[in-house]
Amino acid sequence: MKSEAKDFKVGVAFSGGAMRGIAHIGVLAALEEENIEIDIVSGISAGSIVATLYAAGFTAEEMLNIVKKHLGIKAIRPGVPKLGFFSLSYLGNTLKKYIPHNSFEALEKPIWVGATNINTGHLEYFNTGSLDDKIMASCAMPIVFKPVQIEDDLYLDGGVVGNLPARILKNKCDVLVGVNLISTLNDYNNSVNNIVTLASRAFEIAVFQNAVQDVSVCDLVLDPPNLNQIQVYDVFKVDQIFESGYKHTKDKIEAIKKLVF
Repeated sequence: MKSEAKDFKVGVAFSGGAMRGIAHIGVLAALEEENIEIDIVSGISAGSIVATLYAAGFTAEEMLNIVKKHLGIKAIRPGVPKLGFFSLSYLGNTLKKYIPHNSFEALEKPIWVGATNINTGHLEYFNTGSLDDKIMASCAMPIVFKPVQIEDDLYLDGGVVGNLPARILKNKCDVLVGVNLISTLNDYNNSVNNIVTLASRAFEIAVFQNAVQDVSVCDLVLDPPNLNQIQVYDVFKVDQIFESGYKHTKDKIEAIKKLVF
């Protein structure tokens, strides 16, 4: 029996992964070279940033240049450690600089962004209204970053509940590709040496487990290798992370083409 036609052909779900999110840009660069266009996207945490830039019409090269320009200590703002050590205001302001309309509705492609509602404990997806607060909320790793208020509720990183936002797209597109940046765990003992790295490691363990259901609904999952060697805030390996996503996608390109064309 022929399946019912979906509204979009190709959808890509971009997982969280902090600095590893640069691998998403490598994935997009490889797809661009093969003229594979994505029709709808979703993103959580770092994946929400890349997905938003893609939906706004930026190329992979432009995204990589943006990352290199704005990455570093200035990208986080110290705060009084009541609900989190750092503020994501720099991220919000940077997004508004490159996407001045700051609106889901004005993007070139549809996108869904996931964040965790602290009050309900549920993962919520946004696809309307302002962009900056939703993206900041999606990226707000617990303890490390302050929660973000949206209307009457506080929100944290969507990865708390589901790090790969695939199920939200499943019934919207014919082909669903997931990019899962935390698909393996490595021995981390030597790297846990302060409260931030401890929080990051605990969070990584949680998101590794909670992506299982979303992996199962994808037609194909890209999981660039060796990213488990990248600490979540390692700002000195941008090119290495990018290449991991790019090369892995190139290795899988024939399988992708069979699904898409």
